Amino acid sequence: MGSEQEQTAIIHLSYCLRRAWDRRISQDYRFWMSDGFENDNAMFETGKRDFEYLTEGLALAEFKGKCALEIGCGVGRLLQQSKNIFESVIAVDISNNAINKAHQLLSDTSNVYFIKNDGYQLEDVSDNSVDFVYSFATLSHISSRMFAGYLMEICRVIKENGICRLQLYLGTESETVEADSLAIRCYDQGCLKRAVRLAGLKVTDVQRFELAETIVTPQGEQIPSIVTLRRQREPLADREEIAAHLRFHPEIQVAAAWDDAPLECQLMMSLGSRLIQEGNLHSALQTYEKIINFYGQYARDAERIIFALRKSLQK
Repeated sequence: MGSEQEQTAIIHLSYCLRRAWDRRISQDYRFWMSDGFENDNAMFETGKRDFEYLTEGLALAEFKGKCALEIGCGVGRLLQQSKNIFESVIAVDISNNAINKAHQLLSDTSNVYFIKNDGYQLEDVSDNSVDFVYSFATLSHISSRMFAGYLMEICRVIKENGICRLQLYLGTESETVEADSLAIRCYDQGCLKRAVRLAGLKVTDVQRFELAETIVTPQGEQIPSIVTLRRQREPLADREEIAAHLRFHPEIQVAAAWDDAPLECQLMMSLGSRLIQEGNLHSALQTYEKIINFYGQYARDAERIIFALRKSLQK
């Protein structure tokens, strides 16, 4: 694939990713952002928990007066914690709706600077300007081609003595469709280290992320991990070559437009069923109404369930 075709392909991936996450944030931002989806306080508590795991072992007091960068900030779940540690935080996300919601939820914050990007570049972040780069529950859900772009950009923006912490899945490589933004990408640790080296970085530590469960597939284990990177040199390869080294086999490319909506609908239907089992009928009704609004063509049973819920609530 020539360079012009490569650029066209990644621009299309960026468009699909933004469209998918704008839809999810509009539909139910808490559900798609965390396991604490009961209310905003519960969501921010999970952000505090995850940020503490992500920064475990670091002397956070030494970051006073420093600058951090979060890749994939979403609606600001981890920013609620990081803004109290760093002098400034640059928060990057591909979704317009996520950035707008984060602005709303963190409206009293003056040291967080939001940037909407294309999902693989950090054009508005200056060279050698960031002390700490972090990302949680983001990079495993984007294509390896986009991840490779971020690795190069991390090398560019991070300071010489800066630290980078990324939450990834390591173990048996997963077979994924490149445009699928719900699938989890799992990287072989050897492949990751080679790709990271080509991006000008070095893996200095890998720790098991204890709060998430290991995914067991017929091919092997996919282990949730916290990976620490440091800058070594200028990148030794371009984005496409780095992406090629991230995997033994390239991601699957499909000719037709990829649509995550059927799986999104299935996941939301499962949430609605769980809420009914818990006796939370009002929230269940709201969930199924959202399903009809966003995924009507895929939600065959939703109208019947809504009718039954309304009948129960009228008693």
